[in-house]
Amino acid sequence: MDTGRPGFNQICGGPIPIALRQRLCHPSDSESVNPKNRLPLKPLETGQIWRMEDSRLQIERVGKHLVHYKLFRGQAKRTPLSLSNKENVERYLKDNKAVLVQG
Repeated sequence: MDTGRPGFNQICGGPIPIALRQRLCHPSDSESVNPKNRLPLKPLETGQIWRMEDSRLQIERVGKHLVHYKLFRGQAKRTPLSLSNKENVERYLKDNKAVLVQG
């Protein structure tokens, strides 16, 4: 049953150098995943300050399901206290590549 396309064994068994074939066909974990992306975020705790590109987020209080926080954008000195689901805050921090400054 030949479909006209080369199969996995044909691609990885051809006349390419052994070192290149091993990296292409059998990548190790350290080569295929960036180590910075593998580090999990620390669990949210009271008093943490997370810095992002144009803002910072200060955790005021962490409950079982909810987080009280302040989101400072730019040079704002005062900002309202916000309340959100833990998972949403963690996703926001991850999506915005937040870095833990204090905590």
